[in-house]
Amino acid sequence: NCTEEMANHFCDLLKKHQNHKIFVVGAGFAEYVTSYMVQRLAVCGFMVFNHVHFYDYMIFRQSSTHQNTTNIEPSLIIAISQSGESEAVINDVREAKKQDFAVVSFTRRADSTLAQMSDLTFLVDASRQTLISAVP
Repeated sequence: NCTEEMANHFCDLLKKHQNHKIFVVGAGFAEYVTSYMVQRLAVCGFMVFNHVHFYDYMIFRQSSTHQNTTNIEPSLIIAISQSGESEAVINDVREAKKQDFAVVSFTRRADSTLAQMSDLTFLVDASRQTLISAVP
């Protein structure tokens, strides 16, 4: 479910944000995938973070007008959720979009909330996945 155009768009987003902080978020089993992505991107020289909820990381202080402020420039968030409905992931993406981040998602549902919020969505073919419960 990945075209050459989609792969190029993803690479372009990575290049555009290579000097910014990039976040990778997932919940549950997807955290294993996020850890792998963080390691691979870090080896390639990206400043990438996971295991932090985006909202918690972004907020540093309240301004004199009691508005939350941040010193993080708009960048890229990569979100991973099989269902595309994981509450923690959706919340992180929602906060990222408020800060003008580009959103790339990996999910198995094109009709999910996560896919609808994303600038680029990679659909994971669920028919090729083996659930752990199916392993003898």
